[in-house]
Amino acid sequence: LQPGLPEGHRALGYYHYRGFRDYDRAREEFSLALEGLPNDEHALAGIYAVNKRQGRWDEAVKHLERCARIDPKNWISATEGAVVLRLLRRYAEAETEALRAISIAPDNVLAYFLGASNYVLWDGTTDRARRLLESAPSIESARITYLSILLDLYDRAPDAGLARLEEVRLESLTYQDWFIPTKLLECMCLSEKEEIHAARVACESAVDLLEREISARPQDHRLYSALGRALALLDRPEEARRAGEYAVELMPISKDAILGQQQAIELAKIYSRIGELDKATNMIEELLSIPSEISVPLLRLDPVWDPLRDKPRFQALLEEYGEDST
Repeated sequence: LQPGLPEGHRALGYYHYRGFRDYDRAREEFSLALEGLPNDEHALAGIYAVNKRQGRWDEAVKHLERCARIDPKNWISATEGAVVLRLLRRYAEAETEALRAISIAPDNVLAYFLGASNYVLWDGTTDRARRLLESAPSIESARITYLSILLDLYDRAPDAGLARLEEVRLESLTYQDWFIPTKLLECMCLSEKEEIHAARVACESAVDLLEREISARPQDHRLYSALGRALALLDRPEEARRAGEYAVELMPISKDAILGQQQAIELAKIYSRIGELDKATNMIEELLSIPSEISVPLLRLDPVWDPLRDKPRFQALLEEYGEDST
């Protein structure tokens, strides 16, 4: 009815972005929207999101800054600032944005999650992360539960993680980024305690759940990453490798710079667990060279990388990239 209608093009942009991950088509529609509404924060947010997914980091930051200038009290743009700056390893700036988002919207769970995980990436300790999570309102959140259990594992306190799991009444902790069966987390904690039989029972339960989910959603990359982790803990290396590599095939970095780097990290963890240490190190090297949720402090902290600790090439990477955090 009105071919140049900016609001229509903006809506089509989100249709292609959210419905099909067709980022090129979405970019075209958002650009048309901005021709008619150059300061429309929703169209600018759409362009930012496309740039983020396509790994156009400078452009993403530029459009996000425009959003913040138009509406300094917008908690979404502040939260997204924490997302992208954390990936860029600009940790001090990411902290500022996460805290700004929390000050605007104190019940914004994602900002607490991002702020806490940013601290771990930044300094490789859990103290500041725990304090921030403890300051969050009492809100049911899969993200905060998952991160809290990861912090327990980072601190090599699996009993604390198991105690936390006793309060979880869900079969899985899910978000758009990941699908984690609670039995897989139980298996990870029990494996750290070297309770082999109980860990195996938990992992087999996680595999059963994941295989049922895969039969219903065979193209969901998250399921294969989790399956690979569970199979690795069960000492089924060939199957673990296939599952992890298929997750990366479904969601490579070239398709989505956000989700793709997460799948690459999960595959590196699988390689580490099954003893394919050269492949794990190759992936770590790639991930350290691009924006990602891998940092030298976290590599030093997370027990999943223990098989690599005494390897000269791994130590060389820690030395090479150890001064990059800001």
